[in-house]
Amino acid sequence: MSYELGKNEFATVLWENSPDPFWVCEPMEDGDFRLLAMNPSERFVLPHAKEGDLFTSILGAAFEQATAGYRACLRDKCVQIFDQRSVVGGRRRVFRVVIMPAIGPDGAIRHIWGTAKDLSDDIDAREQAESAAAELEELIKERTKALEEANAELRQANQELMLANERYQELALKDPLTSLSNRRAFNEAGLREFNRSRRYGRSLSLVAFDLDNLKRINDEYGHPLGDEAIRRVGAILAQAGRSADLAARLGGDEFAIILPETELSEAKALATRCIAALASEELRYDEGLAIKLGMSAGAAGLLPEDESFDALYVRADRALYHAKNSGKGKVDIEP
Repeated sequence: MSYELGKNEFATVLWENSPDPFWVCEPMEDGDFRLLAMNPSERFVLPHAKEGDLFTSILGAAFEQATAGYRACLRDKCVQIFDQRSVVGGRRRVFRVVIMPAIGPDGAIRHIWGTAKDLSDDIDAREQAESAAAELEELIKERTKALEEANAELRQANQELMLANERYQELALKDPLTSLSNRRAFNEAGLREFNRSRRYGRSLSLVAFDLDNLKRINDEYGHPLGDEAIRRVGAILAQAGRSADLAARLGGDEFAIILPETELSEAKALATRCIAALASEELRYDEGLAIKLGMSAGAAGLLPEDESFDALYVRADRALYHAKNSGKGKVDIEP
């Protein structure tokens, strides 16, 4: 098989089977763009579009904003990279779009090739994620304006865009209700601290918390009051440890704190303080009426025979189970 034939077959297979959208369009004299071809993944993104359609017809009122990168591509005759938000299959998505001009022998742009990468797992309605996406979109607009001023600033603009994307990813590691770390951040930090403790022979402790009677609060007084109870726990745990510790909400009424270089006795003392702090809290739901809050905790320290961070978490969770089943509002430990 010749090299050229191999390239053509590879391009065909990639076009037909890639999970990433690919498309080709041509610029029109009136400023519009005509869709010439799209692969199956792009058909899923734009199920109502077909080859030959104009972008004004496909995009409607979003035409000007969605084609800003295309106009920059025509003007600068170079690759353009930008982010776009779309609704695909009823879910909001964030795409990193790359478009590249196909320049003819006469220097004119004949076609524009495009592809996109889905950056989102499933963007939901959380306010923090929406805010981060809006900030990122605003920064993209600023960087696009900088590109219009001078091609020489392209490298710097892309570098700043990457920093903004990193910030967006950091927000994706936060629990939107409490601003604590979420389970993904907790798992990553746990693996990191486990490896560090093993490498340097340092102690490591973990405390698992459970907000007592959350279901009863939700059922009897409503979810807004339940959410406020969760926020109260988050505020206490956020202030309980050091900068090196990591407090996380694992979901529902479950919380945890990773305590590097901390002995089990210190971890138990911290858990006791947190339980006492929450016990002094009241949730007022009516004039003169209030609910007392409480939580239980289980603490465990890293043992020589622990082969993973999960082993430490299982023992802390088991201690929490014992605490909840022996009266709640207390901390139990498991060496």
